[in-house]
Formats: sequence, C-alpha cells, structure tokens
Amino acid sequence: MDVYHRTLLQMLAEAFGVSTLPHSFFLDTGTSGYLSVLAEIDAATASRTLKPGNATLAAHCGHVAWIMGVANRMLDGERPTLNWDESWTVSIVDAAAWDALRAQLKTSYEGLVERLSAREALGDDDVMGSLITLVHVAYHLGEIKQMLSAF
Repeated sequence: MDVYHRTLLQMLAEAFGVSTLPHSFFLDTGTSGYLSVLAEIDAATASRTLKPGNATLAAHCGHVAWIMGVANRMLDGERPTLNWDESWTVSIVDAAAWDALRAQLKTSYEGLVERLSAREALGDDDVMGSLITLVHVAYHLGEIKQMLSAF
C-alpha cells in the first residue's frame, strides 16, 4: 500500500473518530470525529437547527451517510446518476431513527475502508473520489461541530 493510500485511510479514521494514531492531522484528536462526537448527542439535539430554514445536525449526518453510500457504490464500479436533493431528506429524527442514522454512518465508513483496503493500488478515479469524499465529509463535520458549539 502506497503512502497516499495509507494516509487516506488514516485521515478517514480521524474524520470518523476512530484513529488509533498518537497524533492527529486535522482535528484536535484522532478520536474527535463523527462517531465519537455523535455518540454523545441525543435525537432532540440532532433535530435542532441554529435558525429556521437551516439544516439540522441530523440533516448533515444524513447527507454524509448518503455521500458515503455513493462513494461505496462507485468503488463497487457503479456510476450512479446523483440526485443531491435526496441526500437532504433527513431532518427531524426520533431516538430510533437517530440510532439508525449513526449506525448507517458507521457501516458506510467501515464499507469504504474495506473497499479501499482491498485495493492493492488506487486508480485515478479512486484517488479523485476519495479526495472529494474526504474533503466533503470533513466540511460537514466542521458544520456539525460549529452547530454543537452554539447549542
């Protein structure tokens, strides 16, 4: 596995809060990403927004889960037509829906790691897609953390 491949997997682990490295690349710690941050949040908080018309925390999570699902499908060789509106269908969640959404994030992250780890080398489409995915999920993590700091 080349340096880019290893670094990508390490940065994804940090973004999802499961890094075991003694340092971090872009967060305060390798465990301050999605899965660890969201574990402390209840459904009522996840359903809040900072002002009317803005996306809720759950909406950001639903969007990220959708993005990760698309990335996994693309790594499986699919080239789906993307309907970005469907990535924002989640807004208000109850406890069961919130648990399911967090589980979906974890499963989609694990699926991405599995698919990327199985590749001996990453092709151009893999590199392009993984960069887009990493940056996009990092952006939404920042949005979520900003929202949480304001609640």
